[in-house]
Amino acid sequence: TQEEQIKIPQIHTPKALSYATLLFICCCVSFGCYFGAYMRIPVLPLFARQLGADTFEIGLINSMFMLVAGALCVPLGLMSDRLGRKRVIIFGLLVFALGSFLAAWAPTLGWLVAGRSLQGAGAVSAAAD
Repeated sequence: TQEEQIKIPQIHTPKALSYATLLFICCCVSFGCYFGAYMRIPVLPLFARQLGADTFEIGLINSMFMLVAGALCVPLGLMSDRLGRKRVIIFGLLVFALGSFLAAWAPTLGWLVAGRSLQGAGAVSAAAD
């Protein structure tokens, strides 16, 4: 018969993840974000001391990221509304990568502060909605 000749492909839907699995994934992501954001706190002062930084300058280096990010949050939000979010995010990733490069290979304290400032400017572009 006609019904036997026509083969309908079966669609297999993936099983939904269990609550415990989703909770584990959320915990791992949260830990990764927290670890990535705060692992620099004990390491950065050691690096800055090698460049001859005092306590105030180490504090400035640690806080420069958030100072620049806070100052640019609203302007970058307006820019993302006008130019499109994708453009601003891609530009921000490039700026963040440049800042990371400068901070990692900073020959002087000024370059380290500049690198951390660029990191803040690049990071806030992804959050500017």
